[in-house]
Amino acid sequence: MLRLVSRKHHKRQVIVLLLVITIILGAYVRVAFDASRYDLPHVIVIGVKKAGTTALRSHLSLHPNVKTANFELQFFNKAWYYLRGYGWYSGNFPARESEDDVLVDKSSNYFHTAVHFVPRLVRRLNPDMKLILIVRDPVVRVISDHAQEEAHGMYGETKLEQKLLDRYGEVMPDSAVLAASLYADHLKRWLRYFPLHNFHIVDGDRIIKENPALELVPLETFIGLKPFFTEDHFTLVPQKRFYCRKNLETGEPECLGKGKGRKHPSVDPEVINKLREFLRPHNEEFFRLVNKTFDWS
Repeated sequence: MLRLVSRKHHKRQVIVLLLVITIILGAYVRVAFDASRYDLPHVIVIGVKKAGTTALRSHLSLHPNVKTANFELQFFNKAWYYLRGYGWYSGNFPARESEDDVLVDKSSNYFHTAVHFVPRLVRRLNPDMKLILIVRDPVVRVISDHAQEEAHGMYGETKLEQKLLDRYGEVMPDSAVLAASLYADHLKRWLRYFPLHNFHIVDGDRIIKENPALELVPLETFIGLKPFFTEDHFTLVPQKRFYCRKNLETGEPECLGKGKGRKHPSVDPEVINKLREFLRPHNEEFFRLVNKTFDWS
């Protein structure tokens, strides 16, 4: 009899404890994910990885009304960051100093994280979020991705063809180094949560090869910023082989670190041709989705 009473008492304690935990978690969620309590971004650079996202963030931050975090927060694609709530997310951005200031998040993995929860969580925060997508020739992007892995000592001395091709010499659709270049697949996932007019597509090849102002001026309009950028804000640095922004006070070039613009390893032309042929239908579908074409031949 005593044992039966003890079990009932223990069961009540467990139920009470679970109720307390539920109440506490509920209160935390209501506060942590109440967007009205925090100053949050309404513009996000969602990708593409190795397409110029860091350069774009650096160039954009020249604008006196743009405030960005100093690193990739990866708030929406890393559960251990997201569970910290909007307060943590907001706290990583500089304080806005005027109503004209815009908070801009840049996390290059948002776009190609192959699950629906990333765009769903972004929409939960703000269904009118302005989304910036910078793309470049997807073949060059693959090679750049491989070059970064090689520079960081990932996968030892594995060649690109070993990452891309199966034993029959065909491109593997599920190759990790290829994944982010399947632009159409990822965009279709995002278009389930946001209409096309929420997106602004930036030509990453143009940002590198031509004066960045040519892409930044229309981007200002999309974001709703006051006109600021001119071609005089940037200069071509021959040693880097791409444009760098100028210091607003001294006029001296301010370039990204040595990890940016690194020399690409040589790749067998046959591998490049196979990759181009594999990506051709993906590229054509992307062009149809965004009503815009790029010279990725």
